[in-house]
Amino acid sequence: MKQILQRNEGLIKIAAFLRENDGFILVSHISPDGDTLGSALALYHTLKLHNKRVQVVCTDRVPYSLLFLPGSHDVIHPDKAVREDNVICLDCADLARTGKAQSLFEKAVTTFNIDHHDTNTRYAMHNEVHHCASNSEIVYELIRLFAGNLSQDAANCLYTGLMTDTGSFAFSNTDESAFSVAAELVRFGADPCMCNTAVYRTVPLSKTKLLGKALSTVELYDEGRIGLCVITQNDLAQFKAHADDAEGIIDHIRDIETVEIAIIIRECLDGDYKIGLRSKSFADVAALAQNFGGGGHIRAAGCRIHMELSKLHDLVISAARDALRTEE
Repeated sequence: MKQILQRNEGLIKIAAFLRENDGFILVSHISPDGDTLGSALALYHTLKLHNKRVQVVCTDRVPYSLLFLPGSHDVIHPDKAVREDNVICLDCADLARTGKAQSLFEKAVTTFNIDHHDTNTRYAMHNEVHHCASNSEIVYELIRLFAGNLSQDAANCLYTGLMTDTGSFAFSNTDESAFSVAAELVRFGADPCMCNTAVYRTVPLSKTKLLGKALSTVELYDEGRIGLCVITQNDLAQFKAHADDAEGIIDHIRDIETVEIAIIIRECLDGDYKIGLRSKSFADVAALAQNFGGGGHIRAAGCRIHMELSKLHDLVISAARDALRTEE
């Protein structure tokens, strides 16, 4: 209850700021997921309904599975944005996660950081960082304080954010608050079946083929407690797949019965490697990711590294082994 009261106190001030000011840029993080886009688009729809100037920016394109979100086609690259005095970062644990929107953030007069990651670096002028299952829960409270009610579009956006960050309400972060907010979103018109079908049941053939290739190359270490696969640019090209198509593959690795830590290493166009980390029941992968300049949640985290693949492979496996020993 104390946490909720503290959260409301800060959000009340932000709601008042939204009412009294105009001109907002809403920032979704690089490699956007349902929570960052759901949070930004829900707030976007709400501010638009109140005749506010508002833009949603993201360095990377909206993934195929999230193009159904109302307003997804309004998301623009930071380079195309018109500078505004007020920038709100949503679900961005650190400033680097804003990507090319960082320049818009640095030129702003007032900056906000609304997030739920334990590894958040409190980089804005106003930081509302609270522990909960999804950032969409915090934005839900903000919209209720600002507008009273939610539009159906905003409800569907927030439901998608909550659904994806809880793994359809199956991950260990799912709690009473998550179910309570989900019920409220349905009351405001969110369609759980539509959201679930769009995100999880509408898959391009390229993604299915990439999944098959990736799972066929999974390697297990430490008596099967660590599972790892690598996806290269050649793999993507082979199936005419996009980087988006690699999303979700890591969950299949984590689901292997012996695996505690799942790792996916994906080659980026610039030569960097994006590392995704998941744990099943006890390992702290957020701490593991922080060793490489990344972050996230205890059960889901990631980082980005520029290093020769063979060295990176061995380094990550070694770090994962250390994470297992820490919890033993």
